[in-house]
Amino acid sequence: MLFNALFGVVPAGAPLNVSSANVTASSARLQWDPPAPRHRNGAVVLYEMMYRLKDNYIDDWTTNTSEPWIVVDGLEPDQVYQFQIRAYTGRGSGPWSDPHLIRTLSQSKLLMSDTHTQV
Repeated sequence: MLFNALFGVVPAGAPLNVSSANVTASSARLQWDPPAPRHRNGAVVLYEMMYRLKDNYIDDWTTNTSEPWIVVDGLEPDQVYQFQIRAYTGRGSGPWSDPHLIRTLSQSKLLMSDTHTQV
């Protein structure tokens, strides 16, 4: 037990409560909670996020962060993306979170919003 407390093992649970905010036509901010304490199995040192267009099972992108949030740029307008996150301890990765879907804004909504905000 002392070994696990000091060095940990891979997380047994996925990050929880994945949510999104500030979604635009080309970016989104995602945030989540770490895995439940009983499933962390050591200190979480990194999160890996994988995302792809919802129905595209060939192309996906991954990125890493040490924080329980990230801003993803370079998304396509008016598309549905699927995001999943997993936690890492010093021993490796845990399971992926449930998929979180986000639809980016369309360019036309963005242009309408810009014209209404001008004075």
